[in-house]
Order: sequence, then structure tokens, then C-alpha cells
Amino acid sequence: MTVRPGGALQQPEPVELDQAAAWRQHRLFINDRPLSELVAELERYRVGRIFLADEKLKNLRVTGVFSVDNPDDVLNSVRKVLALEETRLGPWWVLLHR
Repeated sequence: MTVRPGGALQQPEPVELDQAAAWRQHRLFINDRPLSELVAELERYRVGRIFLADEKLKNLRVTGVFSVDNPDDVLNSVRKVLALEETRLGPWWVLLHR
């Protein structure tokens, strides 16, 4: 639900409880979302930044349940499945490209 100052309250929306509580199990549920959203979530669990080379990559669709205990393992798995290349810029920056 989104609440804005001076705005009316919207009707509550149903929530998948498994997804809402996933962080307690160190899991990330992604269901048909853009790769850019997965990257944004992974960045919350790792030091450094992940860059996507272009808009086409940002919009690739991703579905899965990922452990956030090692975000670089998730990144590596997703990279392989989507046939992406990786360039590391120092220890903290990762560029995904084709």
C-alpha cells in the first residue's frame, strides 16, 4: 500500500506471506521482475555496486528464489543463466554486459 501526505488511503493489497518473510530466512523471492530489480536487491546485501551495461539488460526478466548469504554466488548463477559476461572493476564494482 502506498500512502501519500494529503492523499486518501488505498485499499489493502494481498501479500504473499512467504515473500514478505523471506528476509528472515535469508532468501530473496523474485517473480518475473526486471534484472535491474534483482540487482538493486542484491546490492543491499553486498559491499560495492553492480552495473548493467545497457537498458536491454536492465529489462531482462528474472524469476527465482535466491539465498542472500552470498550475493556474488547469486550474481554468478544469474549471469550464467542469462549468458552475460562479467567485468570486475576492483574488488567492489561489477559490470554485467554481453
